[in-house]
Amino acid sequence: MVRHTIMWKFKPSDGRTPKEIAEDIKERYQSILGIVPGLKDVEVGINRNESATSYDAVLIEDFDSWQDLAAYKADPIRDELSKYIDSVVEVRARVENER
Repeated sequence: MVRHTIMWKFKPSDGRTPKEIAEDIKERYQSILGIVPGLKDVEVGINRNESATSYDAVLIEDFDSWQDLAAYKADPIRDELSKYIDSVVEVRARVENER
């Protein structure tokens, strides 16, 4: 199994707070589960700790293989979601690992 994890810090966008953006992104990711091939499980955790070193949200996705992760990254639905996130992200950190 392959795990894809991303942490984000969001910039305020369109009058929305980073927490509101995180809630929106959570809904968007939950909506693609079962639609985008290869994605076995998805979780978006929204941070409740407001320290200076905290990130606003974390995305945790599971795939059966590296090939499934590659197919997921090439999917047009996921690509549109990624473009949206790029427009609201200030900082991100990513880890991809085998479980």
